[in-house]
Amino acid sequence: MSKFCGLAGRQVLRKRLPSKAHKGAGIGFDAGKKSGLFDRTAPASVGAMWRIVGRTLSILAAGVLASQALAAGTTGRIVKVLPHYVDLQGRHTLSPSLFERDAYQALLRAHPDRQGGMRFDVRWKTRKASGQAPVLRLELVTAQHPKTRPLVIETPLPPGRRTGWTPIRIDRSTLLKAGNLIAWRVSLLEGDQPLHTRQSFLW
Repeated sequence: MSKFCGLAGRQVLRKRLPSKAHKGAGIGFDAGKKSGLFDRTAPASVGAMWRIVGRTLSILAAGVLASQALAAGTTGRIVKVLPHYVDLQGRHTLSPSLFERDAYQALLRAHPDRQGGMRFDVRWKTRKASGQAPVLRLELVTAQHPKTRPLVIETPLPPGRRTGWTPIRIDRSTLLKAGNLIAWRVSLLEGDQPLHTRQSFLW
């Protein structure tokens, strides 16, 4: 009885198992699907991957070019310029909120009688120290100062530092005499040599 059950079980197992030819075909087809040879969505995923690689290489190339330009001769640059009106107490905002700052700036811009002056916060960097102390030069085009004769204010940078924020202040009387602000330009100078410049859109 046990021998009969064993023979019957082996015969059923042979019927259920595929032949070697079918095994090979099945394995090859599954491997092709997994490898993307028979998957119609594979080209789209490969194209997306190459787009990501291309963008990454572009960003890396831009960084390399910027570093090479800095090493080639540029010894400093202006990273950011934030111009703000200040009130009679010297405040440019009433709270740390950016929304509140923009609203307060619009209020001061519309009411010159509440203005206590202006402040240009400049973030700068220098690559190496030199014999001459760097200077920030602010040029303003206003109602009373055309572009050919701008209002010029210079502020020396702290000695021994290579990066930081430096404010350029304009007092109330100077601002009132200059009239409405039209455009501005900030330059980083080393002696008479300009190292880097940032300017407003209307300059």
